[in-house]
Amino acid sequence: MKTQTLTYSYDPTARSLTIYIDGKPRGGFMGATAERKFNELLTSGAEISITAMNKEAFKKILIRNFHAALATQGILDHKESIVSGYGVESTTELNIDQLKELVAKYSTGERSKRADDPADIRTLRSDILTVLNKLGIYVTGNNWDAVNTYCLDKAGKLLYQMNKEELVKARKQFNSILDWQEKKNIEIRRKQQMN
Repeated sequence: MKTQTLTYSYDPTARSLTIYIDGKPRGGFMGATAERKFNELLTSGAEISITAMNKEAFKKILIRNFHAALATQGILDHKESIVSGYGVESTTELNIDQLKELVAKYSTGERSKRADDPADIRTLRSDILTVLNKLGIYVTGNNWDAVNTYCLDKAGKLLYQMNKEELVKARKQFNSILDWQEKKNIEIRRKQQMN
C-alpha cells in the first residue's frame, strides 16, 4: 500500500492553512481554526511552508467556501438574491471583507448556535413554522428547501438569521398571507356550492 505524503501551507495574512496530500491541495482551515492547527503543527514537526497568498487566490477560496456553505444549506439557487444585498450581481464583484462576512454568516458553525438562542426567539421560529405548515410549505416536517425559499422570498432572510423584530414581522406577514388564503378558499367553496 502506497504511503501518502502530508504537507501543509500556512498564509498568516489570509489566516489560511492548506493541507496537501502528495502535493495536491485536499482541504484546509481558515481563521482562528487555521491558526490553532498551525500552532499544533509547529510543535508536531510537520512539514509546513509559510506563504503569502495573493488577494485574488484568497478571494477565490472565499468564493468557494461561500458556495459550499450555500450548497450545504440547500440555498445555492438563491445566491444572486443574497449577493444583491451588497449591490452586486455576482460573487466575483464582492470584496474580500464582504466575502468573509458571507462565509461567516452562512457557514454551518453559525447555524449550530441556534440552540443557544433565547426561548422567545425559538418560540417565534416555531410559530412561523406552524404558519408555514398551514400554508403547505412545511408539510413534510423536513422540507427545509421550501422553508428557506419561502423565507428568502417573503422576508429576505433565512429563518435562523432573523432577529426578534424580523421574526415578529415575518410571523405577522405570514399570518396575513394565511388569512388571505383561507378567505380565498372559503369564497371558492361558497361559489362551488352555489353552482
